[in-house]
Amino acid sequence: MPRTAFVFLVLAASLVALPSAAQTTQTPAPAPVAVSPEQAALLKSSEAYVRNLFAWGADFKLELGPISSSASPDFYTLPVRVTFNGQTDAGTFYVSKDGKTFMRGDMYDMSADPFADARAKIHLEGNPSKGPTDARITVVEFSDFQCPHCKELHDEILSSLIADFVDTGKVYLVRHYFLLPRPYSRISATYVCAAEKIGKYNLVSDVLFQRQISWVQTGKVDETV
Repeated sequence: MPRTAFVFLVLAASLVALPSAAQTTQTPAPAPVAVSPEQAALLKSSEAYVRNLFAWGADFKLELGPISSSASPDFYTLPVRVTFNGQTDAGTFYVSKDGKTFMRGDMYDMSADPFADARAKIHLEGNPSKGPTDARITVVEFSDFQCPHCKELHDEILSSLIADFVDTGKVYLVRHYFLLPRPYSRISATYVCAAEKIGKYNLVSDVLFQRQISWVQTGKVDETV
């Protein structure tokens, strides 16, 4: 199976939405999950440990569980939610079934491919591409034509990557449109998509990146292409 290298531009934001006290429609609470006496004791000891570990007093409302299996047969997955002064945060912990070890972080099954889930979500078909499809390495580029960091990638790295690895048959390059919330992201991608259909993807995408500063300031994407 070919390895896949990913070039990502990631913008991450985390928001917690709390229900308003003025809401009149309430969602029925889910049915409680049955736990064994051993699991109930484990939840109780885990809460005591977490409160002591993070110095969370009585003002902190804790919700632990439901307990579920993890990648390790010796550990349970334990979701923990904490609420303080109207703000809620959540995380995942792991507690050993014998109740002696409590840990946080990511747990991986070393017998499984750690990139399988991410790879399954990326579709190569129908996107602009260059190089042999049977190359040992596939590089997937996610670009927004208005993004200045994508321009840096295009101007400073991509040309060398293509010359040294794609054109020599070592890498298969696939390009994805990755629209960010910017004024001209969609229209610039639309022009490139149209250019792709008549075999001029590289020409138009190169021009948009080369002249990005100009058309971003003027908004005249159509005159650029």
